[in-house]
Amino acid sequence: MTPPEHSHALTQSPTLRSVITEHRRGLVVSALLSILAAACSMAPYVAVYLTAAELFTPGPEGVDQGRIGWIAAFTALAVILRSVLAGASSHLAHVTAYRILARLRLALADRLQRIPLGRVQRRSSGEMKKLLHDDVE
Repeated sequence: MTPPEHSHALTQSPTLRSVITEHRRGLVVSALLSILAAACSMAPYVAVYLTAAELFTPGPEGVDQGRIGWIAAFTALAVILRSVLAGASSHLAHVTAYRILARLRLALADRLQRIPLGRVQRRSSGEMKKLLHDDVE
């Protein structure tokens, strides 16, 4: 006699912690991208400081126009990089979150398949929708 396909003793339902652990890399990379984006958002403030320092404390040859141009170019690059990093962080965070939600819903549906049919049928379709969709989020 072969054991049933879904045996309670053989498989254990995943916990929220275990599902999040499965997707830890995406969450960590998203957080790091967000931190880098926040660091890049400081560039305009640094540029104002460096420009003011260049204008009000010129060297022996006067104000270095080339340095001010480099400060402006660096600032523009940092602002563009901030947007790219923030967008990538947001995208990765959403993809990871929806993968976690999908995994939880699949685990819940698998669990519902293993409980007695009478317990499932006692609930209305609206309750089941709420359980699988609204309560998971």
